[in-house]
Amino acid sequence: PDYIENIFGLMMLVSEEGVIKKFEEDYNACTIRYGDMKKQLAEDMVKFIAPIREKADAIRNNPAYLKDVKGSTKHEERDLRLVITKKGVFQPEKLIDAVVCDCCNISLLVDSKGTLNVYYRDNNDDIRDIARMTSTDNATTFSASQILHNDNWVIKGCPHTGAISSVFGKTNLISWFSSGTNQPGLRLTTQEGKLLSVISDPTAKNAYVSSTSTHGVLLWEQTKKESEATYTQIAYQKIDANKISETILVADSMNGMNASGLVIDNQLIMAYEIKQANNLNSIKISTVGL
Repeated sequence: PDYIENIFGLMMLVSEEGVIKKFEEDYNACTIRYGDMKKQLAEDMVKFIAPIREKADAIRNNPAYLKDVKGSTKHEERDLRLVITKKGVFQPEKLIDAVVCDCCNISLLVDSKGTLNVYYRDNNDDIRDIARMTSTDNATTFSASQILHNDNWVIKGCPHTGAISSVFGKTNLISWFSSGTNQPGLRLTTQEGKLLSVISDPTAKNAYVSSTSTHGVLLWEQTKKESEATYTQIAYQKIDANKISETILVADSMNGMNASGLVIDNQLIMAYEIKQANNLNSIKISTVGL
C-alpha cells in the first residue's frame, strides 16, 4: 500500500541499512508491527536532523552572521574572520562580522587594559564607515560592532584604505580616510569616537599613527606644487593629551611616501620611501624632536 511504501521511503533517507532490512523482513513475513516501525522512523528522523538543528541554532545565536545577510542579494559581499592559536596550534576560523568592506586593511590592537580591538571598514548598504569590535577574553567572544565616527561615506566599491591604530595612554588613536558628507579627509579619533583632527587636503593619504603614553603623532603624505613641479612630501601633526599641533612638513622629504614612524621619548623616527626617477625607490630615515 502507498502509506506503507511512504514509510519505507522515508526510512531510506534517514535510517541505517540494518534497520530498513529488519523491517523489510518483518513485512515479507507478515510479522511487522507498524507502531514499532513508526516509532523507529521518528527516532531516526530526530537523529538525522540534529546536525541541521544545531547549525540553525548556531546561526540564530550569531548576531554577526545575521547582521546584514538577511535578505541580501549582494554576492560580492565579504565577511570578517579571525583565527587564533592555542599552545601553538591554529584554531578553527571564527566569523565575527558577516558583511564588511571588500578589501580594506584591518587594524588589530591590544590596548593598555589588555583588550583586543579590531578596527575595520564596515559595509552597511554601501555606507563604508570605520567600525570597532572588542574582545576581553582572548578572542573567544566579541562585542557588537560600533561605528567609530559617522562619516556617512556612501561608495559602491571598496576604497582600498582601512584604519591604522596605536595605544595612547588610556585610550587609542585611530586614523583613516573618508570622503563622506561629514568632513571628508584623513581623520584622527580616539577609541571613544572623539574627532581630534581632519586633514582636509584632498591629496593627503597613507596615514600612520605612532604614540607613547604621553606623545602621539599622525603621519601622512601630501602633494605640493612649486612652479611647474609637483611632488609628495611627508607631513605630521603632534598630539599631546587632546591637543593637536598645526601641520608640520618634514624637511628634505621631497618625493617621500608611505611613511611609518616610531615615537621614542621625545623623538619621532620616521622611515619612508623616496620616489626616484628611475623607479628604483630608496628608503630614508628622518628624526625630529617632539
